[in-house]
Amino acid sequence: MPEVAIAVDKPTFEQIFDEIGLKVCGYHSGQWKDHPGFFFQDVVVFEKPAG
Repeated sequence: MPEVAIAVDKPTFEQIFDEIGLKVCGYHSGQWKDHPGFFFQDVVVFEKPAG
């Protein structure tokens, strides 16, 4: 259902999570791009630094 999906460009995505202190430590492309993937949607794994 494209009408319930959102898209965020990479620089904006990185800025948002940098500002809240999360680091991207894994990215798995979704099947929605018409090639094999981990899950239908993209999956992003974050790391929160200790402290």
